[in-house]
Amino acid sequence: MSRTGSLYIDKDTVFHNIDGSIKLLLWICWTAFIFMFMDIRIFIFMTLIAFLC
Repeated sequence: MSRTGSLYIDKDTVFHNIDGSIKLLLWICWTAFIFMFMDIRIFIFMTLIAFLC
């Protein structure tokens, strides 16, 4: 545990050093990948809703 009492451990990792926009892009790609391979019906349904809204 840190001095502040939280469980966060401050380390200098690759993920902490990359830009926020790259993190967002990776998160979007990861989310799309998960939905595509989890169940294509869910991905198609969400895409249709996005086009209708």
